[in-house]
Amino acid sequence: MYSIEVERTLVRSPHELWDRLCDHPGIARWLGGVQIDGIEPPTRIEWRFRGANGVIELEAAPWGTRVRARVMPAQGPAWERLTTRYEIESALWQLFSDLGSKSLGGPTAGRGKPAPAGKESARRRETPWA
Repeated sequence: MYSIEVERTLVRSPHELWDRLCDHPGIARWLGGVQIDGIEPPTRIEWRFRGANGVIELEAAPWGTRVRARVMPAQGPAWERLTTRYEIESALWQLFSDLGSKSLGGPTAGRGKPAPAGKESARRRETPWA
């Protein structure tokens, strides 16, 4: 059972997202020192990060691709688990945001630019229960 699950449907083809996740430096651009344990092109990437085991799955969906990330953080003291969970969740939401951006420009795409007047920002609002 995974303790972190994040899912979002993006208006991109599975192959387009797969290329973005697997080209150099791949998911490391969001998660840092990640180790890839296995891949099943173009649908699944298994990885490890700071003792946590995770998987990112891509599935064709109407109007795009369903991207699902599931992570089982490493066991340890409660504070370490909490901070690791926060880091991983933040990185995954940033990954989803960047993959869904028009430019696919990576983790810095679109930063520093204000949202156009009258349009709501596409960024996810952080909530304590998310």
